[in-house]
Amino acid sequence: MIRRLCLSLVVVTGLLLITSCRPLQLPAPPGDQGEQSGPSPTGNISLQPPFVPITLTIGFDGTISVSTSGPKISTLIGTVTVDAGVVLMAADRAPVPPPAGVTQLIVCVDEVNKRCEAYKIDTARRVRVLLDGRFVQDIERNRITIHGEPGASIRVLDAGPPTTPGGVGPARIDVEEFDFGARGADTVVDMERSRSGVTPDLAYDQVTGELKLINGAQISRVVTPNSWWNVTPPLNNLPTEQDCQQSSDWRGSFTPAELDNVYVRACVKTAEADFGYVVLQPHQWTQPVSYYAYTYVCVHSAGNG
Repeated sequence: MIRRLCLSLVVVTGLLLITSCRPLQLPAPPGDQGEQSGPSPTGNISLQPPFVPITLTIGFDGTISVSTSGPKISTLIGTVTVDAGVVLMAADRAPVPPPAGVTQLIVCVDEVNKRCEAYKIDTARRVRVLLDGRFVQDIERNRITIHGEPGASIRVLDAGPPTTPGGVGPARIDVEEFDFGARGADTVVDMERSRSGVTPDLAYDQVTGELKLINGAQISRVVTPNSWWNVTPPLNNLPTEQDCQQSSDWRGSFTPAELDNVYVRACVKTAEADFGYVVLQPHQWTQPVSYYAYTYVCVHSAGNG
């Protein structure tokens, strides 16, 4: 665990302001608390609200369209091939990671050439699939593969909260700190790495200084200081897991204006569909721009831990 004793200096119109490397009022990482297993479990999978049905329609030209009357919870993973039960990305033949705590829906239009589109249904709740048309369907744990014909449609419906052998279990909290910089050790990172996460969420380019969300990770409820004079970290009323689950303004990137601040905070939905928040402290005076990142994630994913 990284120990921070350093100070960063910000000069604003002649006034010298000193801020700690870790923003104040943030929960300490497990190692700082003398704990090896992390903070006590909090939260609950059952907090995830029911979702509005999603409809996937296979056009007569072989394209697939997705529609819903509610918030978007389906994420296109990309074009894949299914060969002897193994799912591979079509572009580079890389294996598609197994779903963890979410449902992966693979729709194949051309069974002969094994051309398919893979989608992630971003919820830990159970799903029910209704088919209208001619299909061949394979179901395994959290992954559904459907071979359909043009003109057919697929409806994904909410089927209630998830079940586990011991009932609905609590979340496990993962608190992480990352240093993104030209000589930093962090470049491609997983916000759930201490809970056996399998999919990275953030990537930093050490040449350009670009920091971006990857693998379908998203942000919402972005908060920044009101002005450069107001450098108090935007950490009052930190969002809960349920707050972030109920967000509707999800997007896949920060804006340049948001990153041109002393601090920026946002709800985050990880690549593995876990909810939490991220706090970034950009260091604009470095070349390229560097970042301190703090993430707090409620981990439900079955593959994590």
